[in-house]
Amino acid sequence: MGVRALNISVGSLIKWYEEYSDGIVKDAGTGILVQIRGPRPYGNSYKVYRNKFKDFIWVSQTCIEKIEYEDIDNRT
Repeated sequence: MGVRALNISVGSLIKWYEEYSDGIVKDAGTGILVQIRGPRPYGNSYKVYRNKFKDFIWVSQTCIEKIEYEDIDNRT
């Protein structure tokens, strides 16, 4: 399985996910990307400020997605 490339930078509005070991989503929310740690063989790590809990967590790139401004503007 290859590592996907993310087009995000510090300050980006993102969706984050926490997963159980079997891949089922445990929790999710929105946040702001604070720091990127990498490159690493298995992908970068991302420090995220979680709006929901008002704290910081480190997540892998499989548990993060950039929120595009079009996504916000087209909500119903």
